[in-house]
Amino acid sequence: MDRLTATVGVAYRLWWHAPTAVYEDAGPPAVAPVLTVRHPTLGDLTPAFSRVAVDASVTALSADRRTLTTAALPALTSGLQGQQGGHAHLVTARHGVIPVQIRSFPTNTTVELAEPLGQALTVAAGDELRWSVYTAELGAGAGEPIETALARPIAWRVDWQEDHGAGVPRTRRRYEGLLDVVRQPFETGLNTRDVLVLVPSLAVQVPARQTSWQPQIDAARDLLVAWLRRDLRERGRREHDVSGAGFRLVHAFLTAYLVMQGHAGAGADRGAARDHYMDSAERQYATVMQSIPWVDDDGDGVVDEGETEVNPGPTARLGRSSFTSAPTRTFTRDMRL
Repeated sequence: MDRLTATVGVAYRLWWHAPTAVYEDAGPPAVAPVLTVRHPTLGDLTPAFSRVAVDASVTALSADRRTLTTAALPALTSGLQGQQGGHAHLVTARHGVIPVQIRSFPTNTTVELAEPLGQALTVAAGDELRWSVYTAELGAGAGEPIETALARPIAWRVDWQEDHGAGVPRTRRRYEGLLDVVRQPFETGLNTRDVLVLVPSLAVQVPARQTSWQPQIDAARDLLVAWLRRDLRERGRREHDVSGAGFRLVHAFLTAYLVMQGHAGAGADRGAARDHYMDSAERQYATVMQSIPWVDDDGDGVVDEGETEVNPGPTARLGRSSFTSAPTRTFTRDMRL
């Protein structure tokens, strides 16, 4: 489930893509998906979903199975690649539907995939590259879902029919998420450049399917948010009520931890580095939590007296088991690290 965050009174662009992991047995939507926003006072809303690009006819596949030749590409392609807009399906007449990730566009008639296709294909007439990315705008006008801040999140869902190719019945699928509408969304401002300042060697280690470390940055943010929600619960606050910039270094250490965890999972000797970055993240987190730059206690978005350099009290932390180097969630009520 996606947990999204929008700023009250500001139009929000919701992005969604059908499952497109390489080697995943999943097809694109057969018809336009339906987005339903379940507003607590306005009822069910169905903002229009738009696909980011039209289909592109495929005329050839390179010998290394990584480059597609197309008859035509959309006029503007810069956003139709990478982790945001590069999710697509190769729809073929002879070989079924194949999820792909687009890495780049070497020319206006060629598409470079993030990974080679798992099988050799014979391209036939009618084969096409179909983007599976959709967007919808949630407006801020009268009667729109992000017009006012809400005490609880808005539930949203996407319903679609998965296309498996000719001769196979479609499958009904659903994806669900939550949207928080707040005055000031929690953001640390961390980007790949900041991570590389901390760990320069990662610059040449970006996985083939990625163009940056953004997926790991996003996952690390989710972990940091979980820590904050746990520790601010007694104060009646959440992550959106604190200044995210103060946690940027914590976010960076957690990102490095997840990268090393991935390396260790792949068999590389990164266990010591992984544990080092988790220790660093815990220590920095504890330091910041002893004096948070700003906690918006009244939710007005303004720094009031008594809301700066706040110590919310004893903080639960991640501890380490005596029997393993892996992080284990042991909730203690002290600040010693």
